[in-house]
Amino acid sequence: MIGHSLIAALAKPIQMGLQVALIDAGAQQPSGQSASPAFDDRATAVSLGSKRLLDQWGLWSLIGDAATPVRHIEVSEQGAFNTLNMGEQESGTDPLGYIVPNRWLGHCLLKHSQQLPVDLFFDATATNIQFEAERALIHLKDHPTLSAKLVVLADGGRSDLTQQLGFFADTKDFHQQAVVASIETQLPHHNRAFERFTPLGPMALLPMTIGQSHRHAALVWSVTPECAAKLAQMDDSDFLRSAQNAFGDRLGNWLRASERSQYPLVRVYRPEQVRSRLVLLGNSAANLHPVAGQGFNLALRAVAALSDTLQDQPDPGDLAGLMAYADRIRADQHLVMTLCDQLIDVHEQPLFTWPRRGLLGMLDHHRISKGLFAKFTMGILPSQQFSRTP
Repeated sequence: MIGHSLIAALAKPIQMGLQVALIDAGAQQPSGQSASPAFDDRATAVSLGSKRLLDQWGLWSLIGDAATPVRHIEVSEQGAFNTLNMGEQESGTDPLGYIVPNRWLGHCLLKHSQQLPVDLFFDATATNIQFEAERALIHLKDHPTLSAKLVVLADGGRSDLTQQLGFFADTKDFHQQAVVASIETQLPHHNRAFERFTPLGPMALLPMTIGQSHRHAALVWSVTPECAAKLAQMDDSDFLRSAQNAFGDRLGNWLRASERSQYPLVRVYRPEQVRSRLVLLGNSAANLHPVAGQGFNLALRAVAALSDTLQDQPDPGDLAGLMAYADRIRADQHLVMTLCDQLIDVHEQPLFTWPRRGLLGMLDHHRISKGLFAKFTMGILPSQQFSRTP
């Protein structure tokens, strides 16, 4: 998603002659395959700031058709009375963000890239990258070697290439597994998103619209590996009962769950993100805990900053310009990473239980603080604007 987003951000230079290739290890999806959102789709949270970037790059006119607006966010803790409620009063008349099925998001990004003069390589794996003074050589398995002025690695938090190239990774193991599923509920979501801190771990329930139904949600529940193993062994009815006991009855009874998946939660941050003719982007640079739904949005702001930088320097691989880019985004990355880390740390410490609950209530009643926090999570603070004015 990040590679295609960068292509969209660079659409004007590409149309003016900038040569770009995208290397994808996955297979190209058949053109006739349906991209319509389905019940078992995974989803991505797109903040208001990210929506504005995608709109600026000509993508939102495609993506928005299957995006569910989030008009209210409730943050609560099981067993506590205080809640933090954020609504459109924090964003003006705009939704706070959107929930977009991953399949639809990928379909729209690929469709946009295919409309540009870009070389797309599918079923292609970069086995080695050789750097020279004026270029980089990308050696591909079963494909010809490519030559480029700049290589952008956006191949995920467990990137083999970044390890091969010797990039140090600052990691934090949360000792949690993310349990992910789609849920059908008895009551409509009314465009509400929920972040619920439970004794087993934080639970996010994100509204989704499938067809004309507003009774679907994407569940991301971060629990211990032992708990994740127990949840994986449950049948659907037991799983739904356990999850709803932790969430409550705000959406009535939980009626159906999709097939569940799970993955380990380890924050990976690479302090060195640029070298001569090389940039790390997306999860390859910073892979966050999903507790605040910030990963994709943080990466899109880096895309905006990088595309802005590349349009201002004749040699895209020039180290001085890339270092300036890295300096621009560093504070944003550190702040978002610290927020996600500390939300988990504070939740895991019993000593913070009462201060945490009190802070949640105070933040809800302090309009200025809540407004700043909401704008920060929406990615619309002045310090989070990296894109050139259209």
